[in-house]
Amino acid sequence: MFLLFETRFRIFNLFYIRETFKYSRIDYLNMQTSDISLNRYWLNDLARILGILAAGQGSYTHIDKLSNAPSTELALFYIREALRDFNSFLSKNIDDKKIEKEIQEIKSLKTIEENLDKIAQLSRRELKEKASIICSKALIIAARLKMEEKA
Repeated sequence: MFLLFETRFRIFNLFYIRETFKYSRIDYLNMQTSDISLNRYWLNDLARILGILAAGQGSYTHIDKLSNAPSTELALFYIREALRDFNSFLSKNIDDKKIEKEIQEIKSLKTIEENLDKIAQLSRRELKEKASIICSKALIIAARLKMEEKA
């Protein structure tokens, strides 16, 4: 009897663990949020832009502002500021080959443009989650670029 109970308990636990951790971090980025599909490429490209700015300019202000944005309006404003600075950064002569390579890794600026309207429809909680993911990835990219710079 005890063995049967233990077996059922283990099967239940395996099912529960599988369902609980079904969404890995990458799958989580593809989940629909309030019927708004924000795909991971858009998030990755925006994080890459923020990371390039942090490594290239030596300033983390864009990452800090976006991560602490209390509303969607401010988040969109900070994203616009970052994109404006990125545009002016692109017009400069970039000497660092690693930053140039990272710029080439950006899949599509069109996806960023298409998804900006969707971020305006996020709730506060969802905005914090997405901003946290974007900023964390941006910090990793900036750190990687700086480490490669020193090597």
